[in-house]
Amino acid sequence: RNLRELQVARSWFDELAVSSGNRVLGARQAGWQARYVPFGYHSSMCGPIVPASEGERDIDVLFLGRDVAARGRRARWLDAFRSGIGSAPNLVVVDGGVYGRERDALLARTRIVVDIHRVPHNSTGLRFLLAAAGGAALVTEESDDDWLPRRAECVVEVPRTNLAVGVLDLLGDESRRRRLVAA
Repeated sequence: RNLRELQVARSWFDELAVSSGNRVLGARQAGWQARYVPFGYHSSMCGPIVPASEGERDIDVLFLGRDVAARGRRARWLDAFRSGIGSAPNLVVVDGGVYGRERDALLARTRIVVDIHRVPHNSTGLRFLLAAAGGAALVTEESDDDWLPRRAECVVEVPRTNLAVGVLDLLGDESRRRRLVAA
């Protein structure tokens, strides 16, 4: 789907760089030549690194999205997630652009970032880098994307129907949350 969306703008690009070997294969199957460039941390993109134990973390769960209502899949799963976690955890939903220092400050107050993919099997690499740099753990729906070796040590991946369970379990285990972020 992402490649189909890019097809409209194909003439704008000299080269397509993607974040995993799986994406290189997908691009080739769609008729694109692509180069693999792994995700990497840089403070100008992801903000300063904040240890998981620093600062007051008054936001239990943060969802960062854009135009959620316009993306039917994401809106449906966000509604299901809200129902699944109930009212006990403090959930903050950002349904619009928040960037730079404002985003960094929000992440530094957050324990867990929940990632609901825009499209199935979307890469969670950028969400992971943003969350981890802010000292928050990432709970995301499963993906077959190979963006991070040993990601089970750094990220909680669950079937999208179990996102609420994954978040609630991690909220109940602060030492695990900190280990994930530190890894």
